[in-house]
Amino acid sequence: MPIPFTILHHTAIAPEHYDLLVAFPDEPLLRTWRILPPPDSWRQTPPQATRQPDHRQIYLTYEGNISDERGHVRRVFAGQAELLAETQSSLTLRLTAGDFACTLTLPCA
Repeated sequence: MPIPFTILHHTAIAPEHYDLLVAFPDEPLLRTWRILPPPDSWRQTPPQATRQPDHRQIYLTYEGNISDERGHVRRVFAGQAELLAETQSSLTLRLTAGDFACTLTLPCA
């Protein structure tokens, strides 16, 4: 079953990074991970991801300034994820958005 995701480039904040947000079915908030290297490198070298607090659904499509001077976000990819595996400590997703595709194993906590 396809799962919507988006990757936001979060700038004007240190460190500049990418946010991976995934809309799992029946969950009111988006599961979110912070990833430092750009998505173009994820195929060759799977990045280390840091679990972040869940985000509101609006961030699947939002681009612009974040309140309280927390930077600016721009969507770089939006597509469908496939859940390949899940354990208590991690999950593995296949992300596909046009020509972009990669498989990531992400921490659950």
